[in-house]
Amino acid sequence: MNSEREKIIADAKREATAHKRKIILRRVSIWGGTLLLLTAMVWGLALLASTSDNNLATAGTLSEAVSPIIDHAKGNPNAKVVLVEYSDFQCPACASFYPAVRNLTSKYGEQIQFVYRYFPLPQHDKGDLSARAAEAAGAQGKFWEMHDKLFNGQALWTDKTESEATQLFTDYAVELGLDKANFTANLTSPMVTSRIQRDVQGGIGSNVDATPTFFLNGMKLTNLASYADLESDVAGAINETK
Repeated sequence: MNSEREKIIADAKREATAHKRKIILRRVSIWGGTLLLLTAMVWGLALLASTSDNNLATAGTLSEAVSPIIDHAKGNPNAKVVLVEYSDFQCPACASFYPAVRNLTSKYGEQIQFVYRYFPLPQHDKGDLSARAAEAAGAQGKFWEMHDKLFNGQALWTDKTESEATQLFTDYAVELGLDKANFTANLTSPMVTSRIQRDVQGGIGSNVDATPTFFLNGMKLTNLASYADLESDVAGAINETK
């Protein structure tokens, strides 16, 4: 009898121990699952926040740093204020901002650096051709001179046929003292094509979707309702550096 009783008690203890283990394992499993879920939620929220921050950081910033070798720039290369414009020579808005930009570079002189970048829009049938004319002139050291002629004469060539516009741009080149044959060859050269595409890709990477688009010290200007707004932003940036 005692032996049988001891066996019953021992079995009962084993069952009780096994039951406790099941309860402990169940609790560990529940807490572990909860902890994993919370960890995943926190990680997911952190990733979302990081992605949002990155999008905010890149949406309005210049993706292609200014290059003293590649870019067409005027002013002080060591200036603390750098204004970059993505522009299309056939764009009416760009032509209307042209005098304002010219006045800014004249007024602030060595306090700023101005960089012009190509961004010919597909709706402008001679946007690419005019960019090629500027770059072909730049190959002979006359980019800014052609830049000025293209904007000043926009009304003269914008409605011409491509052949007529090409002849007019060639006339501009001759007026500037450029080698005509060299200029004509460069209008369709791979070098000129590559240079323009470099700017276009940089603009796309910087979320440029219209012209003119300005970046001041790497940040996109989105509040330009007038020419005065552009000057105000530039003047403000200059004052911050003093």
